[in-house]
Amino acid sequence: MTRHAPTLVFALALGLARRLRRRCPQGNPPAHDHDHDHDNNGHDHDADGDTTAKLSPADQKLADAQKTCPVSDESLGGMGVPIKVEAEGRAVFLCCEACRKRFERNPQKYFAKLDR
Repeated sequence: MTRHAPTLVFALALGLARRLRRRCPQGNPPAHDHDHDHDNNGHDHDADGDTTAKLSPADQKLADAQKTCPVSDESLGGMGVPIKVEAEGRAVFLCCEACRKRFERNPQKYFAKLDR
């Protein structure tokens, strides 16, 4: 084992812990059944299933085609009704309000991610 291996192991464990914490304080994935309450970091975590169906038909079609939030890589609809934002004449859907600030700071970064 090299002298950098413990640092790498720690970095990987920290990254995994952050991903798990982002989903639910109980450690469950976004689309789990809710038999407990939590505040979801300010977003509407809806366990009812396909929340994209709550969008207008035109927006639902766009969100279904996009599939994931370009900021968090979470499935659209897994954390409530997707949020539609527009930048540079282009509509993009985000999984939650918390992703809006990051998107607005650098929309080109996320447009590039969507265009891959």
